[in-house]
Amino acid sequence: ASLLFPIPRSAKREEIGISGTLPFFGVDIWNGYELSWLNQRGKPQVAIARFHVPADSPNIIESKSFKLYLNSFNQTKVADTDTLIHTLQRDLTAAAGAYVPVSLTLPEQFSQLQMQEL
Repeated sequence: ASLLFPIPRSAKREEIGISGTLPFFGVDIWNGYELSWLNQRGKPQVAIARFHVPADSPNIIESKSFKLYLNSFNQTKVADTDTLIHTLQRDLTAAAGAYVPVSLTLPEQFSQLQMQEL
């Protein structure tokens, strides 16, 4: 979690005249296409991660620190995917200052993914 660098949203919002109640709502959707970690026996595991950072969170997470944080799991043993999701949610929620839901798509689900324009 110490790798994550939160950036307050307030300064940039004030620059464009937004303060108090936001005139919009939504989420910043971040995708981690190469999330990897080790299972308890040291076997590499992979998933595609999706993170929803609320637009009304006090902070956004600096992208390079987010990438370094995710890469820090590459050689980390994790008990199971639920533990990984909990760890990611806890750390990202702390950095963003608001609850950040996390979902993982495991290899057996990759074929179900579809790309589309929003």
